Amino acid sequence: TMTMVMDGDEALGIPSTRAPRVQRRAKMAKDTFMAYLNAMTDARVEMLATEEALVKSVVRTFGLGRLDPFTTETVNAIAKLRMLANLIAVEHCLLATGADGASEEALYGALQAFETQLQLTRRGDDARRVLAPSAELDAMLVCTQDRLAAVRGIIGQNEISPATVIRLRPATSELERAADDALHIIERELAGLSLGMSSNCGQS
Repeated sequence: TMTMVMDGDEALGIPSTRAPRVQRRAKMAKDTFMAYLNAMTDARVEMLATEEALVKSVVRTFGLGRLDPFTTETVNAIAKLRMLANLIAVEHCLLATGADGASEEALYGALQAFETQLQLTRRGDDARRVLAPSAELDAMLVCTQDRLAAVRGIIGQNEISPATVIRLRPATSELERAADDALHIIERELAGLSLGMSSNCGQS
């Protein structure tokens, strides 16, 4: 948006703004935004680790005496999908806007981490104390996999730029929603509540 303000966009019929005052203000706004993104770059890994530790702490504290280790780790594994979905959107935004420290390796690493985590939650793993999903939960995880494929498709078919952030955002929002719905399903299963969410496939 700030680039369009400064340079215009002929395809959209937006003229360039050459007034020095506007150019100066636009540059200040862009520099401030880039400083924010650069700070986000430095904090993103620590942010994910902190959020993951918080989820584990909450589950273990409130599940003490109520949840067995397999159930606890299963909830943690599914909760991590939601955090990784958010990380994908962050990494793409950082790379597209040229933030310091952003890289394609970090973006594709986040995509691969999500894929690996998703496969873990779908198959289960006794060694890691992750239970195989119920039919309802697996249906939502299949939906989540479809949403991931859509995100990969947009990233793979478009040159990464500020414009692709706008195109990708609806897809990453759907990915985050599907991962969130998967977490809600297992929470409802543990509470013994009725389900009926999987057919929505991540739709609100």
